[in-house]
Amino acid sequence: MNWLDTKNITAVRVGMFLTLMLIVLSPHISMRPLSVLLGLFGVWLVWTGRISPFSGTAVRRLTLIFALMLVPILLSVPTSLDWRFSALVTTAVALYFLVGLALMHALRGDVQRLWLAKWLTIFMLVWAVDGLIQYIFGRDLLGIPLYVDGRITGFFSRGNMSLSNMLAILLPIPLWYFMRKNLLAMFAFFTLAGVVAVLVGVRNSLVMMSVTAVGTTLRLPRYRLGFVAVALVVVASVSLSPIMKERLQRFTEPGTMTFEQYDKITSRRLTIWETAGKMLVDRPLTGVGAGVFARVYERYSTRANDPYRPGGSFGRSLHAHNVYVSIAAETGVLGLLGIIAAFVLCVKWYYTAPPLRREQAWPYAFGLLIAMFPFSIEYTLYAQWFFPVPLLLLTAMLSALEEPSAVSGEPKKV
Repeated sequence: MNWLDTKNITAVRVGMFLTLMLIVLSPHISMRPLSVLLGLFGVWLVWTGRISPFSGTAVRRLTLIFALMLVPILLSVPTSLDWRFSALVTTAVALYFLVGLALMHALRGDVQRLWLAKWLTIFMLVWAVDGLIQYIFGRDLLGIPLYVDGRITGFFSRGNMSLSNMLAILLPIPLWYFMRKNLLAMFAFFTLAGVVAVLVGVRNSLVMMSVTAVGTTLRLPRYRLGFVAVALVVVASVSLSPIMKERLQRFTEPGTMTFEQYDKITSRRLTIWETAGKMLVDRPLTGVGAGVFARVYERYSTRANDPYRPGGSFGRSLHAHNVYVSIAAETGVLGLLGIIAAFVLCVKWYYTAPPLRREQAWPYAFGLLIAMFPFSIEYTLYAQWFFPVPLLLLTAMLSALEEPSAVSGEPKKV
C-alpha cells in the first residue's frame, strides 16, 4: 500500500489511516482529536451518500447496538444528579455513532482488516519492546522514566496501567495475524506481552490474557504445551516485579475473610462497588445519571475510611472499576439490560455467521469479549479514553461477519 501515490488515495484508505492512528497515537495524545477527525469523516460519508445508518446488515446492526446503549443513557438525563453533564455524555456517545460509521466504511473488506491487523501487530511489538527497554535501562526509547513506584509505563506515560490493558485487549489481533504466518512467533509475542503485563503490575491484565490463552488454546488444541510454556515464563517473571509479587501474595495471606480483607485483596475495589451499589439501590431504574459517578461518589460513600473520598489516600474514584457496575450505577437496570442485550446479540450474530466469516471476525470479536469481560475492572465504557477501543473492535467484527462485496480502492499489498 503506497501512501505516496496520491492518485490511489480513496475514502477507504483515508479511513484506514485514521483508524490505525486512533490506536497508534493513543499513548501520546488523547483519542479525542482522531475521534473528531473520524466523526467528521463519518459526516462526509453520510452527506455524500457513501454510507447510511441502514446501508447493509453490518451498519444496521451497529445502529441497533447504539440504540440499546443510547436509549437508557438518554432516559437517565432527566433524573440525573447532574443533568447537564449527563446530557454532554449523551451527546458524545451519539456523536460516536458517526465515528462508528467511519470505521465501518474503512474496515468493510477483509483486505483492509488484514492490513490493520498487520500494523497493529507491528506497533504493539514496539510498545512491548519499549516497555522492556524502560525496565532494563530505567528509561524508554523516548526518555520516559519508570513510574515512581518502579513499574513500567512505556510510551503510555500518562497512565501507568494503560500499556498492559491495551496489550491485553488487543492481544487476539496479533495472535490471529501470527497464526497465519508463524506459530513460533505467535508464542513469542504472547510471552512478551505477558511479561510486560507483569512488569506493569496490573493483575487484571493477567486475567484478560488468561482468557485469551484459553480461547486461543481452543483454536489450537494441538499446541497446548506451547501455552503451558508461555504461562510458566510469565509466572517466573513475577519475581522481577515486587509490586505484582506483593499483590498476588495478598491472596495467600491468612486470616478471617472479612469485608476489609477482601477489600485489601482487591485493592479497595469492594469499597467502590459497595458505593456504586448504593447508587443503584437509590435510583434502580435510571441510575444517578450517565457519567456522574465521580461527581456524586462522596454523597453515597458511608465508610469513614473510604480512600476514594476527597482527601483519601487513593484520591477521587473516577469510575466504578467495572464496566457493568459502572453502567448499572449511572444508567440503572435499563442501562444494564441494554448493554447485556447488545452483548447477547453480538454473540448470536457471531455464531450464526458462516465459518469463513467467523474466522475473519475472530480477533476483533475476541478482543471485544476481553474488553467487556465481566471481571475487567480497570475502566468504564462511556469514557473518552476508552470508548473508541471497543467501538473499533465492534465495527471490525460486524464488518467481518457480513458477506464480502466488491470494494473499490482496496489496497493491493498487506
